[in-house]
Amino acid sequence: MVSWMRAGHRRSRTRGPLNPAYIVVLCVAWPGLERLQDLVAREVGLSPGQRFFPHVTLCGPLVLHPGTDIVALLDRAVRSLSMARVIHPADLHLFRGKRGRAVSILLREDQALSAFARAVSDALAPFSKKCNPIDKPPSQRILHISVAVNLPRQKGELLFSELTNPGGKLGRERELLFRETPPLITRMALIRRGALWKAYDLFQKEWIGRSGLFEVKKPGER
Repeated sequence: MVSWMRAGHRRSRTRGPLNPAYIVVLCVAWPGLERLQDLVAREVGLSPGQRFFPHVTLCGPLVLHPGTDIVALLDRAVRSLSMARVIHPADLHLFRGKRGRAVSILLREDQALSAFARAVSDALAPFSKKCNPIDKPPSQRILHISVAVNLPRQKGELLFSELTNPGGKLGRERELLFRETPPLITRMALIRRGALWKAYDLFQKEWIGRSGLFEVKKPGER
């Protein structure tokens, strides 16, 4: 399972403020996207801060009020929910954010996925000292998986154009990606102070610490 760790949030913890910032994500197994990211890095160039492992951001960044147990809140919110493993890409989209452009793949509407995202947002919102404005109820977050983020405007627009050009190298790879086996959700993970911290196995209904996050799975294991 370490493949999605290679190009993402750093593994090591760093010192930060007393109240850390959290991001809640769904980790996604999608080898085809990682292959596309490799090609984008060769053709257009991507710095480490412009490429992350395949994931769907559900909430964050947010800072909770002192004493709030985010693990307990999320455990109560999602333990009774069901989640299909397979998700389906819908279309490519160019987002404009505070830190630059993001070229992302929108996901088809899925009731279980949407309900899960709402449950996470609703559980954390009342305890948030500071949060991303799009996470304020009702959440305005559009669920997606990013190919590249934090891009300068010109580079973001160029990459989007190349990926949507069916006659180009990146465009052909993107079309192949959409025809391949759909991506699979593996776990919900907590990013704390920029580092992967804990994860929740959605199917075993149990939390995994940092040591388990980086264990190599045997062939055939989930």
